[in-house]
Amino acid sequence: MQATDSTQAALIYLDDYLAAPDFPDNLLALTQPLGAALGLPRVDELGVVCADVPAVVRDLEARYRQMGPFFMGQGAPTEFDDHGRTIHYETRVAFGYYRGVLIELAEPGTGSDLFRRAYDASRSTIHHLGFYARGDELERQDAAGAVRFAERLREAGYEPAWRALVGVLGFFGRVTIFDTARATRGVDIEFLDFRAFSRNGLKISLPAWLLAFSARLERFLGHPVLNLPSSS
Repeated sequence: MQATDSTQAALIYLDDYLAAPDFPDNLLALTQPLGAALGLPRVDELGVVCADVPAVVRDLEARYRQMGPFFMGQGAPTEFDDHGRTIHYETRVAFGYYRGVLIELAEPGTGSDLFRRAYDASRSTIHHLGFYARGDELERQDAAGAVRFAERLREAGYEPAWRALVGVLGFFGRVTIFDTARATRGVDIEFLDFRAFSRNGLKISLPAWLLAFSARLERFLGHPVLNLPSSS
């Protein structure tokens, strides 16, 4: 049976973590106790829900010297699966790095309650913690060899709750999210896999310099570079 959590946990506010001297190491504590059982590594990505992505981008970049710049986009993923159903989901997002962690900002959007469950209209909230892993088995190498997080999560009673594929200009991002808020301190757990040429193509990373270049390009052009199709 799939473990799920339909009850909204207490909201976790972004500002309570960004200014902490032990950021980002303190983020991993939010995955406990499930994170310890899974053997999760250092956090690679922080998923944040907010009411207005451009406004939050301006605020964060003004307050934190190491924040961003953010690359913004809007529209619908190439594919979006919500608890086994292929649906149309549309939102506005932004990506930038802060102290070595990829920060994803997202509005609740329309078509799914994925982000709405962690939404506060007045403050930015932490929705999920992300980790890089490859393929359907969510494989990652550590000092002891290959770790397959999909297998570990199945053993703990979890199957993916949401899957998304974003494809643009020959780059593909595969996202797998588990509904774990009840087994953690209120966060879902996400895995990311970036590829070139196809969904299972060349394994790539998402370096900070590329996001910064894309952010500066779209500001020079005066509009987002990443505009995904909005039709289902």
